[in-house]
Amino acid sequence: MSRSMKEANKYIFEVLAKFVEDKNVERPIFADAIRYITTNEREKEWLQKLKIQDTQRILPTFRTAYFEFEKQKYFVTIGSTTQLLTEREIIQEEQLNGGIFTALISELKIPVKQTADVSYIENEIFYETEEEKIEYKLSQVQEFFEPIFVYKIQYDCLFIDIDTKNKTSVNILNLKLSGFYITHNPQIMSLEFDEETLIIFRRLFLEGAKNIPYDNLVFSLVSVYWRYSFLDVYRCIERLFSLSFLEELHQDLGIDNSLSLLQFSAKIEKYIGWRAEESKAINKLIHNSPQDAIDILQEVKSFIDSRQANTLPSKLGEVIYTIRNSIVHFRPATQLEIINVIDNEYWNKLIRASLLIIKDWYHKYDDQLNI
Repeated sequence: MSRSMKEANKYIFEVLAKFVEDKNVERPIFADAIRYITTNEREKEWLQKLKIQDTQRILPTFRTAYFEFEKQKYFVTIGSTTQLLTEREIIQEEQLNGGIFTALISELKIPVKQTADVSYIENEIFYETEEEKIEYKLSQVQEFFEPIFVYKIQYDCLFIDIDTKNKTSVNILNLKLSGFYITHNPQIMSLEFDEETLIIFRRLFLEGAKNIPYDNLVFSLVSVYWRYSFLDVYRCIERLFSLSFLEELHQDLGIDNSLSLLQFSAKIEKYIGWRAEESKAINKLIHNSPQDAIDILQEVKSFIDSRQANTLPSKLGEVIYTIRNSIVHFRPATQLEIINVIDNEYWNKLIRASLLIIKDWYHKYDDQLNI
């Protein structure tokens, strides 16, 4: 079904008129004429036929989208002021045209940016005229909305291995692209991630198992506090707790692929109320994790121990668990002291080690994490 060009254009100029009216401009708004963004025949095809398949609101003024047009896949950023000009083997910039712009603004209901000049909109768009139809160049209208950048997803890039006929897979694809994009744009991130940590994030977005909770990784990148950035990463590890205990039982019972390990774990919890004890579960995971992750965690433990009176537990899994508890639970000052002594360098190390653990274990359990 084709998108209505008339309705799409109508939305854009109605939202501009409402923005001006809401600012209590005393002069009358001449909004009766039919207004539209001029497009050539090819741009009209974009407007009518591009199919938006997923959107992600990541920050109040930053969102991403994924769409297809003539079997080609595209990634869109809305609200970022920086265009990604590197990584052309993965995504390559596409020229924004009037058709793409009109389709995205109207379907995604993108508002006028709050910093737009009301008087300029009034003079540039809603001037007094006797014309029944007024056409505008894209450049006359797009400046009133958040910046939009469009990228063509290369056919042979790693992202494209995802089955985009499946809605869940499309969601994962957009999240992976969003996270990958954010790691290349410091202005979107509030925290000072070092390049070593960003490299691991990128590797996960590029090569990570399909069942990683990528939304947690994306929101970890845009968090404004280190403790909450870490907590989002920790949630990915938390999902593995019961699996490490139930894997052998699942195999011994000879349960076939119709009931994944994750589904089996959920039924165990639902029907008998069993849950893995978190401190034991994370100790088991850490004990069998890659050595580089273990070495980094040992650095973090030594750093914290040297700066507070109470030393952390000897087992590294319990170290992570103790830090997690000091964030999510209210405890006396001795508990709060743990997160207060960690500086940027060691938050980076803690998160980096956690990402390495996620990368390793999710590859191991990926087939068993299907819902």
